[in-house]
Amino acid sequence: MTSMTLGGNGIWGDLLGLSVKEINVISSFIKSYKKVAKAVVENYPVNTGSIGSNLEIYEKIDYKSGNGMIGIFTRWSGPIPI
Repeated sequence: MTSMTLGGNGIWGDLLGLSVKEINVISSFIKSYKKVAKAVVENYPVNTGSIGSNLEIYEKIDYKSGNGMIGIFTRWSGPIPI
């Protein structure tokens, strides 16, 4: 879902092949995302790491309102050691 919010607000792939459970997860995420979408779209990402590195962190936050998101990409499984 982080790639959706950082990559143009789109969902792609085999959407017709999703299970009801998967659709519910995506629906829940989109409902939450709508609360911060304006801040995410209007603010340039502050990032740690680089594309393809083992830890990439993207912050798209409107610090005036406190709305936004932090997206984390990693190849580690389990808790992220930050």
